[in-house]
Amino acid sequence: MRSMTKIGLTALVLFSGSFAFAQESEFQKKMQDDLDYYKPQLVNNCGVTDKISITYVGKLGANPRETKGNGWAPAQLCGMGLDAIVYSCQTSAPVKKVMAHLTNVVCTAGTGEIKYKLHGGDLSLIIDASYRDTSTSLSPKEVLVNKLKKDLDR
Repeated sequence: MRSMTKIGLTALVLFSGSFAFAQESEFQKKMQDDLDYYKPQLVNNCGVTDKISITYVGKLGANPRETKGNGWAPAQLCGMGLDAIVYSCQTSAPVKKVMAHLTNVVCTAGTGEIKYKLHGGDLSLIIDASYRDTSTSLSPKEVLVNKLKKDLDR
């Protein structure tokens, strides 16, 4: 009887783990589908090559298109970051010149307002889906556009 219980519990644990893995894979695919939308926009507006990689790094744990509480959906926030890059390329030649060298864009979870890190051809968008800045009426896209232009438009 004990061995049957152990076998049953082991099977339950394995099944639960594979279900969670399958669900996370589904969430990652949804996020990648949303990020892939921006590749032609970056190619056409920023002058990057069509070999650019755009990915989300990290565990999502939930549908990336759904919000939790009063925050943003992770896919929505990554999209705003990519929109900010495209818009900045369209409206600032110095920003476009810098962004034309991108080979890899990564969106990942962090804390606080949306920010970026640029190192050579690698750009990281750091997002916090639970963060809402109530002291400004600017969207995360507008906040990032302002940062990009301030830092790169020289």
